[in-house]
Amino acid sequence: MTLARVLDAVQRRFLLVLLLGLLGVTTGAGLAMATPSSYVSTATVLLRWVGPNADQATTVNIRYLSARAPTYSLLIERTSVLSEALAQSGMSLTVAELAKDTESSVPLNSQTIQIRSRSRVPDHALRLVNATADALVKEIAMEEQGAITGGASLDAVVAVRGQQPSSADTPRSAMYVAVGALFGATLGLLIAVVLDHLRGRQQPRRGLKSAPAQFRARNFGLCHLAWASMIAATIPWRSNTFYASGADPVVLAKAGISMLALIMSFWAFRHAVQHRPLPAAPIMLLTAYLAVTVIGGLANSDVTAALVVAIRVVMLMLTIVLLVAAFGPTLATRSFIQMLAVLISISTVVGVFTFNGRLGGIMHPNALAFATAVVGVWLLSRVLAGEDRGWELFALAFCLAVVLLTGSRSSLAAFGVAALAMIFRITALRVRTLVILALCLPIITYVVTATDLVTSVFLRGGSEQVTTLSNRTIAWDAAINLQRDFWQTWFGQGLQQKKIPVPGQWWDTQLLDSSWISALVQGGNLGAALALVLGLATLFYAAFAPRLHGAIWLGLALVTTFTGILESGLLDGSLLFMVFWVATLGTFSGHLDKVNLDPARKPISVPSEKSAHR
Repeated sequence: MTLARVLDAVQRRFLLVLLLGLLGVTTGAGLAMATPSSYVSTATVLLRWVGPNADQATTVNIRYLSARAPTYSLLIERTSVLSEALAQSGMSLTVAELAKDTESSVPLNSQTIQIRSRSRVPDHALRLVNATADALVKEIAMEEQGAITGGASLDAVVAVRGQQPSSADTPRSAMYVAVGALFGATLGLLIAVVLDHLRGRQQPRRGLKSAPAQFRARNFGLCHLAWASMIAATIPWRSNTFYASGADPVVLAKAGISMLALIMSFWAFRHAVQHRPLPAAPIMLLTAYLAVTVIGGLANSDVTAALVVAIRVVMLMLTIVLLVAAFGPTLATRSFIQMLAVLISISTVVGVFTFNGRLGGIMHPNALAFATAVVGVWLLSRVLAGEDRGWELFALAFCLAVVLLTGSRSSLAAFGVAALAMIFRITALRVRTLVILALCLPIITYVVTATDLVTSVFLRGGSEQVTTLSNRTIAWDAAINLQRDFWQTWFGQGLQQKKIPVPGQWWDTQLLDSSWISALVQGGNLGAALALVLGLATLFYAAFAPRLHGAIWLGLALVTTFTGILESGLLDGSLLFMVFWVATLGTFSGHLDKVNLDPARKPISVPSEKSAHR
């Protein structure tokens, strides 16, 4: 189904969609009002070293306290601790009820234990948490006195006593309303589309397969400028800096450039004589994913930053959508590749003069390697389709050399996987291509077997770095086992969440070096499911794309989804997202053509053999 048909269905049944959205808001507000309020009070217990040399704070003692804290935090589950807490608080509760309303946790790499007590009455929560903290301190002292070593190595004190909560912790009315609005509007949209389909309405005639050649020639330069603006707005201007909140000159400058690209693409779309039909499924999936991450930002009490990052992605999405609608996916992608080639050339020249072991230039080596791999995929697709003009083979060799010199293992592996899959979509090969490959085969064999160029890339940092995937799995495991509440479990923490706390390491936080793990953290279970459906659908349609452009869409889909395993940014405002989104629109558009869902498209006349020889 095309986007034009979905918009047409929503326009005809706008009142239905609006009413269901309002119904969702009303239902969410009603559930929030019907849910009993609960208040939470928090107290902090501090572990202190009282063993030998207690007056000296040594690293060994601090590590010992940090290691003991998680164990001692579990003591609040003991019946003796809970009974003592009930006796001190004077509350008429059972041990089971107190255990249900009390929990403990240990902040990352700390020697403190945080205790949280919940109650429907603010004063009751205060009394329970302080009584539980005092009971835990007594229990820890008894454990230390009975230690095998014969003496206590640590003691515990209540460092921060609980305060009476001034507001309810639950229900979170804003979450109920936001989730209700999302599901209500989604239900209305689906009903409108289904009713439109059941009534058998024909797809509105809003475009042919591509724009006229006269329009393309006159506005192709504008397409280049739009791509150049988007690339300038997505590549990092500052190293190791991520958006948190507020606005600074760099953020404002990038926002202005992104807006300029959107305006140029809209102008091209408005002045296009004919528009390319757009697939609705990927746009709806991505929009739903972004909406979920915004709700996740609300659950993480950081909705402003999450909304700003989501709007940035929406601007990139709309800009690319408008360019594809105006010029068609193939021509728009060609313009994108040409702008990437310019960026790669400039960065490579600068990187040669500033080479320090890894080629980078004006870009990070990993970013340069990915952009080069994308251009290499495009060049290889032309070679496999028999459309190369000779120089593409040498340009392809240049791209491979650049990727090797950057030392990026992930981009090299993604390039190799994509190239291997693209070979199965081969349509034609020129004789000169086979001759050149045969002549270059001894050189390739020598480089692979007699030099350490390839092995130096994969063994960069030693064999330990390869087996541990550069410590990425540490962040992955921490993200999967991250402590989250109900809302964060299902809706995540927002797109602004770029780092994850990692326990048991000498560092406290680590980047989420995987787009799929990032989707789980930023969008929760629901967002991760939407991202997975979008990624798998893109790969599926790319694998069965029409023969003419099957290799390019398959290559781009593979190089982005595979890179997304080891790099972040697949569904964020990044260069990786731009390539993935182009590939997604291209594959889904090819599927529309394949099943002939565009009745306005005129049949293409195939010249006869006699006329072709003329």
